[in-house]
Amino acid sequence: MLLGLGGAIGTMSRPGWPWCAPDSWLQGHAVWHVLAALAIVVLAPALGARSNR
Repeated sequence: MLLGLGGAIGTMSRPGWPWCAPDSWLQGHAVWHVLAALAIVVLAPALGARSNR
């Protein structure tokens, strides 16, 4: 869900798209980065950790 939402925001805020606001303090690309990072945090425990034993 986070990646889907981030992808939609990233797409809608591309140059020439409806949410493109280059002079705004809130940039869609930045929101995409935050949502992608959150998705990784949520997904990481499901992937597990490798042990070097």
